[in-house]
Amino acid sequence: MVEKQNIKRLRNDNNRREKQLNEKSVATYDDMIVYLRGANLSDVDVERVRSDLIEILLDAQMGKRELEDVLGTDIKNVCDEIIASLPQKTVQERWFDQFEIILYQWVILLTIGIISHALKDIMTNHRLTNLKWTVGELLAVAFIIFFSDRLVKRISKNTFKNKQYQMKNILKEASIYGSIMLCILIPIIFLNQVLLTMPYWAAFVILAIVLIVIYVLRKGIAKSNNFNDEH
Repeated sequence: MVEKQNIKRLRNDNNRREKQLNEKSVATYDDMIVYLRGANLSDVDVERVRSDLIEILLDAQMGKRELEDVLGTDIKNVCDEIIASLPQKTVQERWFDQFEIILYQWVILLTIGIISHALKDIMTNHRLTNLKWTVGELLAVAFIIFFSDRLVKRISKNTFKNKQYQMKNILKEASIYGSIMLCILIPIIFLNQVLLTMPYWAAFVILAIVLIVIYVLRKGIAKSNNFNDEH
């Protein structure tokens, strides 16, 4: 809990201080942070690097020095050296992070589904009946989670490609994913076979249980990290 509070305090301080960066510094800083967030680094290490970068960039601004004189011309290499100098996440941490992201995505999509079903119920039946999840809806959720995660990772890896390559690559992948989404989601809409029926209160209980599971697992990871640090 203490570590989480420290990360939150450091993140808030970084968010406040980064507003002092000028336009040119922000462009370089944003690219570096996007790249670092895609690496195997812990949240606290990323925030510490953010703090150091902000300090370096602000000092450069005050001294009216060019960024190339401070960080060099190969920003990607600078980031790779930073990543290599820091401890990498354990296999357990990586699996948990991925699991946590999927659960949060699922919670958000499920909440949207609950709200849309509730509005539909109220408009058609003038009351809440039961949630009815179709095969198509559940497949759509799985598809969105799978491809959104891969698109984010791909963008992070290509951060330091030249702008022309970035636009070409992102547009290419977006068109591919968009085509796949249309090809799959359109027939999914017609898969109206009800797979799961539950009352609304049960859906909210499931959401609460998932959030509790995330909290318990994260607390367990934090305790394990603290134990390893002490020994």
